[in-house]
Amino acid sequence: MDNIIDFLERREDNILISVKSSFSSERTPKDFDFDFDEFIKKYDKKLLFLMSTSKLSSIVIKQGSVFLQQIPSIKYPLHFLALNSFSALLCLALIGEASKVIIFGADGGRTNPQEVYFKESDSEHQSFTPEQKLMIDAENFNKLMPLILKKTYRTYNLKPVDIVNCSEKSYYTPFRRLSYNETFNLLKYGKSI
Repeated sequence: MDNIIDFLERREDNILISVKSSFSSERTPKDFDFDFDEFIKKYDKKLLFLMSTSKLSSIVIKQGSVFLQQIPSIKYPLHFLALNSFSALLCLALIGEASKVIIFGADGGRTNPQEVYFKESDSEHQSFTPEQKLMIDAENFNKLMPLILKKTYRTYNLKPVDIVNCSEKSYYTPFRRLSYNETFNLLKYGKSI
């Protein structure tokens, strides 16, 4: 929690994107004196809370489900199926009218063993190896992200954006894949050479 407070205390015009449930009393350290209402008052202009649906994302979801038909929408503009953090950030980049999105290593593993976020202990997920978790994430992402992007474009009346995955060994398949050199040429010259 100290890392989050330090981040929000910076002078920069930064923003914390999270879900409210991450700050529930069950998820914050027991010895940490935390008042969520005071936290909101103090940092309101630097907070963006999305709806978390991570419980659903671990289940194989049928694309025709009522829930998927409702998000995102005019009624629920910042509700995204939380396949993983990247999926929500990608939608936010599109809503922010990014002209192009280049993905570098989005489905990689963690390099720092320090816990940098709060999560509930979930024995079901602890039984998987990190590699298995990455594959489950990738399968859900590949199945549902095209639908989520389509709905995001429609909800915000956006034209589709060029999304390039330049991680050649990535398990994410919904986006065109280029090598690093092709991607750098795309960024430098406007086309891959």
